[in-house]
Formats: sequence, C-alpha cells, structure tokens
Amino acid sequence: MAISTYAMSAFSAMSAAMSASTAMSTHNTASRSRRHPIERLCAAFAIALAALITPAAAAEVTFIHMGDVHGHMVPRPSLHPKTPGATDGGLARMMAAINEIRARRTRGKTLLINTGDTIQGSAEALFTRGQALVDVLNRFRIDAYTPGNWDWVYGVDRALELFTGAAPKRIAPAAACCHPISSAKSMA
Repeated sequence: MAISTYAMSAFSAMSAAMSASTAMSTHNTASRSRRHPIERLCAAFAIALAALITPAAAAEVTFIHMGDVHGHMVPRPSLHPKTPGATDGGLARMMAAINEIRARRTRGKTLLINTGDTIQGSAEALFTRGQALVDVLNRFRIDAYTPGNWDWVYGVDRALELFTGAAPKRIAPAAACCHPISSAKSMA
C-alpha cells in the first residue's frame, strides 16, 4: 500500500513525468522498481492532461498516488525488522494522509489517482467480492482509477460492474486499464 504525491507546474509536467525525483513515496526502492508500466502511463497521461487544461498562471497541481491496497482495510503488524510491534497500512491511516496532503494544498488543485490491485487480498474483500473496499474507497474522492491485474480476480462481469457501473459500485472512472474493458465481454 502506498501513497505518493507529485507537485509541479504545467511547464515542468512532462519532464517530471520522466523523472522520479519529484515523488515522495512510502514505497522502498525495490518496490518502486517493480511498478507496472501502466502506472507510469496513467501518471504521464494525467500530468499531460492537467498541463493542457490548466492556465499557466494557475498550473500548480498535486498528484496523490495510491495503489496496491490489496484489500487491506485495517492495519496489519509490521514485518520490517526495524519496526517490531508497529503496524502498517489500513484505509483510515491512508485517508488521514490524503486529507493532510489536500489540506496543505490549494482547494481543487489535487488529483487522487488509484493505480489498482485494490479489491483482492483480505477476507473482507473476498467475502464481498471487492464491495467492502469499494464502499470505503468511494469516500476517498478518487479522481481516476486504473484497474490492476488483481482487480479482475472475481471475473469479467464483476470487474465491469465495479469499474464501469453506476455509483456507488465503482471506485472512480476507469482512466486506463490493463485489460480492454470495451472488449472484455468477448474475452469471457
């Protein structure tokens, strides 16, 4: 589970998309190197879109990235040897961090992007086929969502219901996808 923020102007948006130097991430170095190309594509698309639709004088925007929630709604014991007895993760902790970032930025100048692998990985997610996560994440005000490979675990019909259906089923409009949603029915 990770939250990253990106703050930039429209003039530096494309160069920043190619550089990880503007990111503040809770991921470790090994985890960053395993990111899916679709996450980078989604981030670059969002940055380019923001640069095109925002006047230069008001071009500051903060991108908040979250991904790899894997159904972990509640904190889990830390497995890191430097933090024995501590806990990691949990949606309440993540929401608090996102709200803190939003509070420090100008209203309306943040974009929250979820890069998938969200609705699988815990008992809560399994027993509700992802709905428990969707119900909570709908309160996050996610601006764009990119379903990851694990978001298809409950089948094509469920993925279409969660990511292209009417609110409150979906987390946010699917901005990009690792599987073509328009032809997903033909893949079933």
